[in-house]
Amino acid sequence: MTAFLPSIIVNGSAYLIDEENSRLIEARKQERIVKLPRLKMQEIPYDASDSSYSFQPSDDKPFVITNGAGVTYGPHVVRACLAILQQLADEHDGLDYLQVFEDPTNRKRDPLWFIEDGDGGAISALLPSDY
Repeated sequence: MTAFLPSIIVNGSAYLIDEENSRLIEARKQERIVKLPRLKMQEIPYDASDSSYSFQPSDDKPFVITNGAGVTYGPHVVRACLAILQQLADEHDGLDYLQVFEDPTNRKRDPLWFIEDGDGGAISALLPSDY
């Protein structure tokens, strides 16, 4: 049975996230399927004290997408990956500050990184080459 994460809205279209198959499905048509990058296991245990980041943007902590990440993966995929991180952070009471998604296709694209800075910083979606 396929498990769907809560739907997200991107540019006015509703999408469901199919967690089991790592893909984004447009809720209305259910014909536009995008393969999502695969989230790697974080390097520290979920219950470690440093695993405390929520990946929730706010006025004090904006969400930014670098040009490289936006062009390589597209804003819909980047935002879907952010939604996955937010749900995981909620389930585990936080994540490590660095999360890495790998391209499941054979296109050999750079991994998609998400970094949450501390106070006064941002949540960034970027490629390793953008760092």
